[in-house]
Amino acid sequence: YHLYYLRLDIPAGALYTIDGEPIEAPVTRRGAEKCKVWDTGLRLTNMPSIAVDDRGEPCFMVPVSAGTPWECEFYFARREGSEWTWQPIARTNHPWSGSLLTRGDGGTMTAHLVVGNADGEPLSYGGGEVEEWVSRDGGSSWSPVRRLVPEPGLLYNNPRPVELVKGSEMNGSLLFYGWEGPESIQPVVRGAPSRNRGKAYLWHDGKWL
Repeated sequence: YHLYYLRLDIPAGALYTIDGEPIEAPVTRRGAEKCKVWDTGLRLTNMPSIAVDDRGEPCFMVPVSAGTPWECEFYFARREGSEWTWQPIARTNHPWSGSLLTRGDGGTMTAHLVVGNADGEPLSYGGGEVEEWVSRDGGSSWSPVRRLVPEPGLLYNNPRPVELVKGSEMNGSLLFYGWEGPESIQPVVRGAPSRNRGKAYLWHDGKWL
């Protein structure tokens, strides 16, 4: 539940809110109230993807449930002045749907979202199709660009950047995995050896590798 943002000064080992107010470690639930970006009430959330915009401010893409835990939407959260704002972007069918948020040049931002409209209740670990959305005004408005579906009928999740050996990211590339649902990528069957049914997919400059 909820969305928080905490800054860590790694050399000093000190914790701060976004406004520089010190936070005592270890962080308790009461102490984390100062870091709360969004109180979602009884609506479920999960791990967000995070990027830094052209102003140097953090922004997030986070799934939030609606009427049921399996009716979810991705929201884009950012700071306007001293206030946090959030707006719905795309529907998904599970709170464990993953995303990747990246910043480009000139106020452009790209989000790779695991989307789905079907009932997600039978899904063990979420999953859907990977869809690319782009904003050219710093996140004020978003438009779908394309769907990345290497094999129709599979579930996909966890879009990630491709990291080079020195820690930088490869431009124009995306890595994610797919499998036959609705069970997990490695179902547990009594008396039988476990078998990973998933595949990794690498997308680079419009081609599958």
